[in-house]
Amino acid sequence: MLLRDRMREDLRVRNYSPRTQKTYVDAVGKFAQHFDRPPGRLTEEDVRTYQVYLVEERHVSWTLFNQSVCALRFFYRTTLGRDWAVEHIPFAKPLILKAATWEPAHIPHAKAVMWFVQDVEKRSQGRIKVEYYWADSLIPRKQLVEALQKGVCDIAYINPAYQPGKLPLMTLSTLPATSPGEYYPTSKAYQELMQMPEMKAEIDKLNIQYLGPAVTTTYGIWTSKKQVRRLEDLKGLKIRAIGLMGNLLHALGGVPVSMGAGEIYQAIDKGTLDGGGANAPMAIGYKWPEVAKYYYTLPLGNMAMIVAVNKDSWKKIPPDIQERFKATHDIALGAAHDIFQGGGEVMLKRMVDAGEVIVTEPSPEDLAKARNVAKEKIWSDWVKKMEKKGLPGQKVLDRWLELLAKWHGTSPFK
Repeated sequence: MLLRDRMREDLRVRNYSPRTQKTYVDAVGKFAQHFDRPPGRLTEEDVRTYQVYLVEERHVSWTLFNQSVCALRFFYRTTLGRDWAVEHIPFAKPLILKAATWEPAHIPHAKAVMWFVQDVEKRSQGRIKVEYYWADSLIPRKQLVEALQKGVCDIAYINPAYQPGKLPLMTLSTLPATSPGEYYPTSKAYQELMQMPEMKAEIDKLNIQYLGPAVTTTYGIWTSKKQVRRLEDLKGLKIRAIGLMGNLLHALGGVPVSMGAGEIYQAIDKGTLDGGGANAPMAIGYKWPEVAKYYYTLPLGNMAMIVAVNKDSWKKIPPDIQERFKATHDIALGAAHDIFQGGGEVMLKRMVDAGEVIVTEPSPEDLAKARNVAKEKIWSDWVKKMEKKGLPGQKVLDRWLELLAKWHGTSPFK
């Protein structure tokens, strides 16, 4: 009888499941193939050498490693009757990384942003394990920078609008009317912008390293009772707006209100707010159309944020996994574009067709007026504020506009 058949029989009579039988037999077969010799002629030292190969060269997961060792132990001790110990060599436990964000896990943007972290975790074959803390469950959003800096979390999704004092140049991303708001082109532009020495310096001093962009599509205005058809209709409306988008809203006659995303639905429902600024995936993800079905697509602006890692935590990540983070950028942007923008467009169309959302587009004249207000007032004020701090505001703004023009119209699917 062949050794393979004998081992299979030994497993069967001991009531091992068919799946385990196949796993064990295949594991011994791969062991023999590695040395190109029959397993009956291999030694205890060969078993140890093979374990080292699995850990140091193959970087297999603990599950696969353990299966291989258990299969070899069964083969030599039961099928061949050898009194071999076949012990595990030391196997490093997975590196545990804590990832924190303020967004709930079901929100399309959260899925898009964390996709590449989850992909790298999966491809690490068990060597890193990421614990995800959604919806401010580990750290409040306005404390994420400090928490990441101190290593309270290892990876975080950072929004400069929540801590403009620590990330002043990065608040550039909330300047209204700069970007057309497409996910992939804006991501590519921001990715390149973050290579500027001035942008790197801003996070370097905080013990933080950039991992990738986390942008949004353009925010419009969602309202509950009053349908906004033109800029004049914004006068006096209390609208939740974040960052410099609130400055534009104020300049156009609205009343910007600062509020956490998770609180907006209830505030609109109670009448504390008249509406909020958001793109379709965000608004639908938080169920705003139930209380604010009017969507005025005036481009308030979009936001470019970052996924970042604590520098000390980064040093603990094996070099090949570090490279995987870097190599996954473009693939991740394509996946995120599909999840966030593509998914958002599908959801919005479905709700419009069902009469659950009513969309109003601004006139060309209102678009031009809003952009002119943004450029002449808000962009200019931002540059002056940065330069008063000794920061190169105009240089960074010019580069941002240049990169947005460079990547405009590009797609991950061409």
